[in-house]
Amino acid sequence: MRTQRIVGIVIGILVLAGCQGSSSVRPLPEIRFHHLAPIRLDVGTIEVVSQYEPPFKAPHVEHILPISPERAASQWARDRLQAQGVSAWRAVFIVRQAPVVEKRLPIDTGFTGYFKKQQSEQYESRIDVVLEIRDDNGRLVGEAVAAANRGRTMPEGLTPNERDRLWHEMVEALITDMNTVLENTIRQHLARYLIMAP
Repeated sequence: MRTQRIVGIVIGILVLAGCQGSSSVRPLPEIRFHHLAPIRLDVGTIEVVSQYEPPFKAPHVEHILPISPERAASQWARDRLQAQGVSAWRAVFIVRQAPVVEKRLPIDTGFTGYFKKQQSEQYESRIDVVLEIRDDNGRLVGEAVAAANRGRTMPEGLTPNERDRLWHEMVEALITDMNTVLENTIRQHLARYLIMAP
């Protein structure tokens, strides 16, 4: 009787573990911008380049984010920039800076702190990009620059999936800000290289 009870408990535990293992976490979507109108440029080719080199050590954490600012900014360029010219001129989209820095926040470890949901980390993200136009000799003939910053705090006790979701939201907001700034600077400084839609 006792053996049957133990077997029943073990089977119950295995069933619960199987249910937990089979419940898949919903993957985070890619940060895309193809729903926005393309930016058509009077150039023959478009290059996407990153000059940013992550340190891969604290306090930098961009390398552990599900989607880094560098990756999201590069995807923005692939989604929105289109080469519509026939010349040997080229547009070069360069990611210059794309860090995410973590700062540990002091938390109340006393009796009262036990009853509070405290903010335990602060994250500061930045993106700095430039869109260059170069002629057939490689000379720089125009550029549009954009930079944006986003920060957020996170409460203690988050699961890895919850933390990934908040990081994802921060990066999406950061690149959305970059998009707004870069649209304006392109119109201001690269208007002569824009091809308007018919």
